[in-house]
Amino acid sequence: MHDSWRHIIAISICLFALFPLYLVVISSFASSGSLQLTSFIPREISFKNYQLLFNNPTIPYLSWVQNSLIIAGAVAVLSVIIGSASAFAFSRLKFKGRKQGIQLLLLVQMFPAILAISAVYVIMERVYSFAPSIGLGTRAGLLLVYLGGAMGVNIWLLKGFVDSIPADKEGCDIGPKTIELFSNIVKAAKTVVWNGPMGVFEIENFAKGTRAIAEAVAQATSKGAVTIIGGGDSVTAVNQFGLGITLEVEQLVMALGG
Repeated sequence: MHDSWRHIIAISICLFALFPLYLVVISSFASSGSLQLTSFIPREISFKNYQLLFNNPTIPYLSWVQNSLIIAGAVAVLSVIIGSASAFAFSRLKFKGRKQGIQLLLLVQMFPAILAISAVYVIMERVYSFAPSIGLGTRAGLLLVYLGGAMGVNIWLLKGFVDSIPADKEGCDIGPKTIELFSNIVKAAKTVVWNGPMGVFEIENFAKGTRAIAEAVAQATSKGAVTIIGGGDSVTAVNQFGLGITLEVEQLVMALGG
């Protein structure tokens, strides 16, 4: 009972945070289409707004959702890839201007992004004049803007993570839990695209992860999955572990050299 006040506070915060969402939801079922409500309890259930949203050709809602998913997904993936590589460079490599560069990244984050909106608009408008495919009004252009705005804080945060790993204990292979997670997913897949080993498999102490995933890929392939192995290192790993040798597996494995 002495912890009940914590639960009361937590529930109150959740209700406070969810209340605006509740208002939006009940407003969406009002035929008036207005956010001005006379009651917090819905008095009618109308799907008029949803029919208008999905059937009106002047409101391409599904196209908007598609664009958002494409941009958000691409930004997430590229931010991690670019941010991780940059963070590793700032944390581990020695080069001229490294300290000044990371300080500049931190300094830029002190200014609200809204201050740069006019400059970004002008830049993208001028880019469109000589490179229309990545200029104003394009997905690629929006992707570049989002990446540019997110890189600073992402690199800074990831650098702190890399700094916390001792230089003599850097990860050269995936761990047991990751092996189990990846193996279960691969074994249940109908199509497997594998590009790149899990670690430094050339060294026996760090080959466990790559071997386990290779065995999972071979098992999935033997069950009828279509397997595509891309990259010379991945193919070398499969061959090194003696996998993909039998005809049943070899016929379904396409080695795409890279």
